[in-house]
Amino acid sequence: MKRLKRRDFLKILALSSLGSFFDTSAVFSENLKKTYQEESFPVLLYHEIAYEPLTDYTVTPEDFFSQMELLYSLGFKTILPDEIHTALTKKQRKVIITFDDGSYTFLEYAYPVLKSYDFKVVMNVIGSKVGKGWFISWDEYREIMKDGLLEIGCHSYDFHFLNWSKKLTLKDFERDLTRFKEEAYKYLKKEVTIFSSPLGETLTEGHVKVLEKLGFKYIFISEGKTLKSTYYNPNLNQRLIPRFNLNHYFNLQDFKNLVMKGEAL
Repeated sequence: MKRLKRRDFLKILALSSLGSFFDTSAVFSENLKKTYQEESFPVLLYHEIAYEPLTDYTVTPEDFFSQMELLYSLGFKTILPDEIHTALTKKQRKVIITFDDGSYTFLEYAYPVLKSYDFKVVMNVIGSKVGKGWFISWDEYREIMKDGLLEIGCHSYDFHFLNWSKKLTLKDFERDLTRFKEEAYKYLKKEVTIFSSPLGETLTEGHVKVLEKLGFKYIFISEGKTLKSTYYNPNLNQRLIPRFNLNHYFNLQDFKNLVMKGEAL
């Protein structure tokens, strides 16, 4: 597929030593560290791709383009959650790109860039907001899913509010997610198996059991407004998949350090 050149993108707008040789524990520790680094990979979280307002959840269109261009130049392969374990057999650099909420800026600025690089992406949708105001509609999701690059996840049907994990009973939690799954299937004719915890709130064991009962196989979490997180390693059997929240505070070198996990370049 032909890559999107920078000038074309701008037209659209005008539209990141072993300790002691004889210390076997040190060698073992270093081997474990090396294995972890090789098999773990970053999961990226975006919200808004926009010029304003610049918030803790916003990345500018130019920065997003530069980040995707960097991933491509470094040889990263983008994967979807169902490809996690098959991708482990390959030494290729990998990354999961996710978006939360469903802002129309995804269609306006992000998706043209992703498509030009043949990059796969997960969009975690707030069900009650679909097609309202500046949110993408089900028809638009269905259309772009034809490219085979987009996977839809659940970001709640209607409990995207502060302290929801404390205010919402498990019954209400289950009822909300059931409604989301039914509506998504009605419009997309596809079961949703991905859940993204709204506002970075902590999930209890009860929440996780409800999610598993409803058929959610992949549960994404984040650290809210910060970049603080960790890399995902499928071999550790993590039920909750950590993500790095990207925003406009981080320059391209920061992004490069993040995705390369400190590898020497």
